[in-house]
Amino acid sequence: MSNFTRLIRFASSTGSIHYAEAPSGALSQSDFIGAVVKPYVSNPLTTDSSVPFSETEETIAEVLSPLESVPIFYGIGLNYRKHAEESNVLPPLTPS
Repeated sequence: MSNFTRLIRFASSTGSIHYAEAPSGALSQSDFIGAVVKPYVSNPLTTDSSVPFSETEETIAEVLSPLESVPIFYGIGLNYRKHAEESNVLPPLTPS
């Protein structure tokens, strides 16, 4: 897998989808919008080798989920009495 530290997936101002390193100092989504970055030339999550940056700069228009799709998502809710007991916590009075 490529080496990255703060990977973001975003839609550029032209509507194309890219991966890039998050801009330095950007902490919230509003910090990303309008930032200009050099994206990776391909998806760095799909290879074991290093992916270079593009020579072209892109403007971040929308921050997207880093994963294009998630086929299955597992979650455990403490509103289920057994799960709460296994976690040694009291179940909530109402499901949350």
